[in-house]
Amino acid sequence: MHPLAPTRPPARSAHTTGDSRRAKNMRPRLPAFTLVELLVVIAIIALLISLTLPAISKARKSARAAVCSSNLSQIGRGFASYASDHKDRFAYYSWQPGENPYPTEYSDLQRVVRSGESAAMLQWTQIMRQRSNNQNWPVQSGWFPGLNYWQLPLEQYLDMPFCSKQFVCPEHRLLLIGKQKRAFSAWGGERPDEWPDNIDNWGLGSSFSPTTGFYSNDTAVGQFCLTVQHDWTHMALLGPISSSPKYLGRRRLFEVSQPSSKIVLFDHADRHSRSDNLFFLYENARQPYLFFDGSVRVYQTSSLNPGTDPRTPERGSSSYSIDIDTTSYVDFRFSANLTSGTTIQSFDASRVVHTRMGLRGIDVGGSEVFR
Repeated sequence: MHPLAPTRPPARSAHTTGDSRRAKNMRPRLPAFTLVELLVVIAIIALLISLTLPAISKARKSARAAVCSSNLSQIGRGFASYASDHKDRFAYYSWQPGENPYPTEYSDLQRVVRSGESAAMLQWTQIMRQRSNNQNWPVQSGWFPGLNYWQLPLEQYLDMPFCSKQFVCPEHRLLLIGKQKRAFSAWGGERPDEWPDNIDNWGLGSSFSPTTGFYSNDTAVGQFCLTVQHDWTHMALLGPISSSPKYLGRRRLFEVSQPSSKIVLFDHADRHSRSDNLFFLYENARQPYLFFDGSVRVYQTSSLNPGTDPRTPERGSSSYSIDIDTTSYVDFRFSANLTSGTTIQSFDASRVVHTRMGLRGIDVGGSEVFR
């Protein structure tokens, strides 16, 4: 054989091949889980999940509370920007009775009205026509848009998306559904299954409400003051019947004596420290409040100044109480709940809502302010 010729490997015999196959088959197999061991593993995983979920749930709730405070803070910055561009006025309905012609292209809105509520309704109608692209949005009557839909002028000024979720607490599930489905009349949006028939238009609403001094006069002494009635479901116009009809949308930022101690926005329920959405006027309810200086701080209701009846702001006067019939009261709009107990429950509604002396008064950080 030539020395450079390739050599062939020796041929494997049948005997050698058989031994190799038997060696592969004889390799030890890995032990499998028994049923008991598998159940133990599943039980351990379930235990870990049960220990972790509460912490995750608490973290998510804390995150939603942070988003709520952030929403309020951004609203506060919007207030400041609006005031800077509108001669220190608050972002609110500004049309006044008897001040025609109004700045609108709609001839049917150039009507003569005799009350602040009617003028606000005309301006609200214009905003709805412009924002919803429904040019036939009707002029409605019999209700006041300036409390439940106070934020629409600010939303329009900031050029925010129509039906913005910026004005909704992340824990306010029902209103978030309404915003998503744009559930309000004259739009044709889808009505959520959870909603009763008596809360049309609430898809336009906000979780937060302004204090009385934000939109109306501080007191009802020699002038009108529009505020909530004692049943907490209707509005009441307090003051002498001969008072000026221009009692809405005329307040200015410079009228606030102590911005860091005066609340401007509040929620109707304790959505963050409890799971039952407790009505905010209970003494043990807590929530974040937006102050006129733009800060957002959490307070318990019992720590706020008591306030007073707008008709009697002097020292020693009684508070403005409300009496709610728990057998008939259902706050679908704000998802605020009452505790079980007596049929009629009374609250001091002057807290937050009716600060003594209005914008000149203070809610926290000191004693009440008098004349």
